[in-house]
Amino acid sequence: MDFARNYSLILRMALQMEGIQVKREVFLREVLGKYCNEDKVNLAIQRTPVDAEILNIIIDLIADHVIQEEAEKVAKGSLVTGCLGTVGVVGELAQFLGFSLRVIQKLVYLYGGDEFTLNAEVEDRFTCFLGIMFGINIKITEFKSFAKYALTPRIEQQLCQQVLYAPIIKQVTYQMGKKLTKKGLYKLIPLGGIYLSSKLNAGYFLYRAEELQKFLQELS
Repeated sequence: MDFARNYSLILRMALQMEGIQVKREVFLREVLGKYCNEDKVNLAIQRTPVDAEILNIIIDLIADHVIQEEAEKVAKGSLVTGCLGTVGVVGELAQFLGFSLRVIQKLVYLYGGDEFTLNAEVEDRFTCFLGIMFGINIKITEFKSFAKYALTPRIEQQLCQQVLYAPIIKQVTYQMGKKLTKKGLYKLIPLGGIYLSSKLNAGYFLYRAEELQKFLQELS
């Protein structure tokens, strides 16, 4: 299957999955409330956690926990779909993409980004951060310039389409397609292969999410 050609369809499938959309205010209030007083939390929501003078070490600690938690969900989801065998390749790709979209939202909110609203521009924003996660190979200065726009909903559409969108999609779908191919080989080994596949899935997700975290740390 040509994943790149069907990227938009798979992305929309992922966005429609239950629990994928993360509300910025709800999330920040929940995670920051464990470490900060109400005034700081309210200021972080109104502006950003950095503007609220929340220590970087706290933001990084929360981000680490978020990544680990989401990676565990990836492992569980992969194990369930592997055992049931009811989800096809496109479904598996959409599921993994869904977990990626959720961790993107949480990390972007922690490091100062605006809410992801499901509108015409949201695909471009998600695609930008997916590109960072999956190691897009273009000039980093050019990409960082675009990523600053992607932290907010105001995307420069022409820049996205002409310079970044196509290579990002190509890289993301290549990496994910390669991952699913390897996963399929492991699943040929009954039970043990499915368990191993779920652990590799989680490890791959963990590594990619940490790459995004490093990028956002530099950007914020």
